[in-house]
Amino acid sequence: MPEVHSVTNAAEPLSVRNSRRMRRYLITMGIRCAGLVGAVYAEGWLRWVSIVLAVVLPYVAVALGSESVDKPTGATPYTEPDPQITASGRVELEQRHD
Repeated sequence: MPEVHSVTNAAEPLSVRNSRRMRRYLITMGIRCAGLVGAVYAEGWLRWVSIVLAVVLPYVAVALGSESVDKPTGATPYTEPDPQITASGRVELEQRHD
């Protein structure tokens, strides 16, 4: 008996993953821009924190934005279940109830 997969197990669309990666990258780079401004206008310890953010965040942004497209999502591909023909001649799909 073939296993029936739910549509909710379908993999996330590539467009959604790309959108999420772009959003994370832009937020991280926005924080970096604030760090650059802070490095110019702040004084004392806040200036040094801003400089560290401005230097480190590009690497973090690229790492977050370069998430693997082939990352396993735990999704299983959908396969058509085999129809079962009943005695009355109706075609019914077998469903598993776990």
